[in-house]
Amino acid sequence: MARRKPLKSKIENDTQAPVDVPYCFYPRNFPSYLVDERNDTPVGLSIKLKGKPPTYYPKGVKQLAVDVSFESNQRLHVKIFDPLNKRYEVPLDVPKCKKKATEPVYTVTISEPGSPFWLSVTRTSDLTNVFSTKGAAPLIFTDQFLQLSSLLPSSYIYGIGEHRNNLMLNVNWTRKTLWNLDQIPEEDLNLYGSHPFYLVMEENGKSSGFFLLNSNAMDVVLQPYPAITWRTTGGILDFYIFIGQNPADVMKEYTNVIGRTFMPPYWSLGFHICRFGYKSVNDTMKVVNRVRKAGIPQDTQWNDIDYAIGKRDFTTDVERFGDQAAMVDEIHRRGMKYIVIVDPGISSNQTPGTYRPYDLGVHMDIFIKNESGQQLVGKVWPGPTVFPDFSNEKAYTYWATLIKEYTNKIFVDGLWIDMNEIAAFVDGSIDGCPISQYDHPPYTPGVVSGKLYTKTICASAKQKLSVHYNLHNLYGFMETKATYYALKELPSGKRPFIISRATFAGQGHYGGHWTGDNVATFHDLYRSI
Repeated sequence: MARRKPLKSKIENDTQAPVDVPYCFYPRNFPSYLVDERNDTPVGLSIKLKGKPPTYYPKGVKQLAVDVSFESNQRLHVKIFDPLNKRYEVPLDVPKCKKKATEPVYTVTISEPGSPFWLSVTRTSDLTNVFSTKGAAPLIFTDQFLQLSSLLPSSYIYGIGEHRNNLMLNVNWTRKTLWNLDQIPEEDLNLYGSHPFYLVMEENGKSSGFFLLNSNAMDVVLQPYPAITWRTTGGILDFYIFIGQNPADVMKEYTNVIGRTFMPPYWSLGFHICRFGYKSVNDTMKVVNRVRKAGIPQDTQWNDIDYAIGKRDFTTDVERFGDQAAMVDEIHRRGMKYIVIVDPGISSNQTPGTYRPYDLGVHMDIFIKNESGQQLVGKVWPGPTVFPDFSNEKAYTYWATLIKEYTNKIFVDGLWIDMNEIAAFVDGSIDGCPISQYDHPPYTPGVVSGKLYTKTICASAKQKLSVHYNLHNLYGFMETKATYYALKELPSGKRPFIISRATFAGQGHYGGHWTGDNVATFHDLYRSI
């Protein structure tokens, strides 16, 4: 947090101050990193830091490297990392910088060798500091606690999704927690997606932005200085600063990094009807016919998990639900489109040889493992379930195979992928979670219930790329990407249409997003705006 005079412990009406208002502050002489060496590079600057990390979090990193890349005239890229030990980094396909921008609209100032490290980025046209760690809380870099704090050029700040709040964020000691969770939208809770990005509108009408490319659980604390503090539980500090004349400039540079929004098929922009609870083909078609009779336009009909046998993916309960294939043919005959829901949880308690999605996944060895290397078994709609590891390239083949086989029987026009935070009905697994550094880290952000494995799988679960602790917030993104390529391979050759509940920055390059279930009150309607 930014260094300021301590606040009184009571507010004027003698009630306790908000919980996030600190009663202690980092002193000026708090141990931090010193600049050891600075060098020019073909793309910017290379800086070496040394220091004595604080001991209240274990495994402090004593030497750091800082790479500063002038990637474009309006975009700066900074990476702070451990040069001696390889750490997890987000596998997002970002632009590669080969040469320094020729006419940047910003200047970068670094503290001198031998002095405490700080970095400032200034817009040259008006000398506004759009980003500055000078005078903010110290840089902290330990194994499972990383802190970066900077001053803000304005209190008009937006972003840090996914949360339910006003469009403009409150900088008066507010905290936003990023850890994807199956949570009915409510204020001040971590929800389905994580987007560590903000945009600032400055007093002069110009704009700037910041993106922290880090997928670990994190707290983002806004302070009235104005200032912002990022506290994440792993990875590295890999961030971008965007400088623009207006918000459109900032968003252009941001989407240059994470990927432009996918081009949706034209029909997907029309009128859609969907809900949980259509028990049969007849129930579904009654809605379609009633809407048509009333003269209400409808372009697409959806079905939730009601259509499946025992709520198992890629099945149709013909005896109970009816002839889904014939219904889809009729929907298409009327010039409409059809979408179904698919969850990542694959039923794991069926008789061997009777449920292909599980048998194929076992054969390809693509399910997430627990800490001991066995299949991690959770519980979702079909009962005991296992989960495809979409960080494994083999899972793309697995997913594409199942989608192709299903669409050969039921010709769907798009897919609705749900429950992919990952959501679960038991905490961690049916066997719980081990006492590990991942499930019980030294620092836990302000997640619902205070545990990372609440309503999801264990953070210690093993995926091919890394532990789930690092990849959790990317699960929906990775599933969306796998689904996109699976639909793209279908013989129709049409543009894929996908909506996902869980998201991370860059997911929109492959699919859309829906904002989850609410309880349908007027307050929910108001907040949806």
